[in-house]
Amino acid sequence: MNTLAFLLPDADLTRQRALCYSFLSALKHSPDPDAIRWVVVSPKDVRRDDLPADHVILPQSDTPRITALQAVCADATGKVCLIDTATDFRADPARLFDRIDADHALLHGADGVMGGADGSKAIDVDTVSAEDVPSRAPRFSPAVIGLDPSGFTLIPDMLALSGQLHVSNAEDLAISTALSRTLQIETCEDLIVRHTGHRRHIYHGRLQHLFPDGRVADARAMANALPRITAPPQPLALKIRARVYGLTHRLNKPERAAYLAYLCSLSAPTQDGRSVWANITLDMILENGTDIDRSARVFTAFAPDALAGTGLSPDTQARWSDYWASTSR
Repeated sequence: MNTLAFLLPDADLTRQRALCYSFLSALKHSPDPDAIRWVVVSPKDVRRDDLPADHVILPQSDTPRITALQAVCADATGKVCLIDTATDFRADPARLFDRIDADHALLHGADGVMGGADGSKAIDVDTVSAEDVPSRAPRFSPAVIGLDPSGFTLIPDMLALSGQLHVSNAEDLAISTALSRTLQIETCEDLIVRHTGHRRHIYHGRLQHLFPDGRVADARAMANALPRITAPPQPLALKIRARVYGLTHRLNKPERAAYLAYLCSLSAPTQDGRSVWANITLDMILENGTDIDRSARVFTAFAPDALAGTGLSPDTQARWSDYWASTSR
């Protein structure tokens, strides 16, 4: 039987809520759940007995993904897919296993190259040779890792390589490298959406209300009624305002996008909506490297002396306050 395993590395409430949604979205799209072994991999004291899944203990480790994969594969009898919590299934999870065989491993999606002109240079090679980690080798996101039983023997290679790479994302790079130098890589971005980047704010706001305590009352019933999470609307009138303002104030394209998000925040009818767009606005400002004085002139409603009247959530206000405080003016 094939195994669908969800990695929960700790008791963080945001991850608990994300696990609820990821697990239920997989269950919702599965026409035959009993044909799959469902597993949650977590520390011994972070059990999720509210979910219809086996519990596999995650030993303490500096490489939680690889260690979780190793723990699940230890007693697996078929193919294995390990899934991060920040995911949203859009199709039958059984389709993941169709892309895995003795010659093909599954990762979530392409994520640049190991190093080079695309700006994704991230490897400081020490004892690892260029043959082991080519600078232009493709890099993949391991938010999903799928292996055939014949590929389980590659897990020690992942662990060894992770210990040799001296970068913050060594584990992710080790997984991608160890698999891609031996197997062909299939991806599944069409089957599973990750809520990272700007998208994470949209999910976090909704999941806070769907699963306030990070638990599920009745998994099968909740899966059937699970709402699809999409971005809040951007009204046409606000798009026009943002375009006009951007042209008259000479905003670049990222700044215009941030200004549109800012207008959407100011016009949103709920605190959740206002906070989602305010967080996206700040993400865009930080990514663009917008000058702090320019930010103060453009995003006046979020200025330090105005934040209290915005109706944003306390966490969102704190994030903006940190931005103003941490940037020299």
